[in-house]
Amino acid sequence: MYTNRMLSRLMLGITFLLVMTTAAAAQSPSGSVAFESGEASNMGATMWVGCSLLFKGKLYGCTISGLSTPATGGSGVVRVSGMVYGLKKMAAFAGTYKAVGDNIALGQGHLTVKNQNGVKMIVSAFGQMTELQVADSGIEIKLK
Repeated sequence: MYTNRMLSRLMLGITFLLVMTTAAAAQSPSGSVAFESGEASNMGATMWVGCSLLFKGKLYGCTISGLSTPATGGSGVVRVSGMVYGLKKMAAFAGTYKAVGDNIALGQGHLTVKNQNGVKMIVSAFGQMTELQVADSGIEIKLK
């Protein structure tokens, strides 16, 4: 009886690991993104410069609006970088990104957003102001 119970738990554990490994493989990044705030940015009106997307070995320029970094003490440039998931065609990157998921597990300065084309980004902020906030209308990203 004890052996049967242990064997069934072992099989359940192995099945769980296989499912998680498959899910992790399906979530491999398709690109990366990076941008930073301009020197003239202030609370509620963050200007982003130098937006770039690395996709299939090529670097593409972009613009971003609707993302802010409220003051949390001090001033300075905020650098943001992250991974892009679900991007199959370059045109699908542009669009309006809305916050999704629970970012508490990732910690302060992390944000998960997804656009209408199913492209997801998980970004992290680096600098003196690390909190990221999405405007009610979302983050608008345009390709250059």
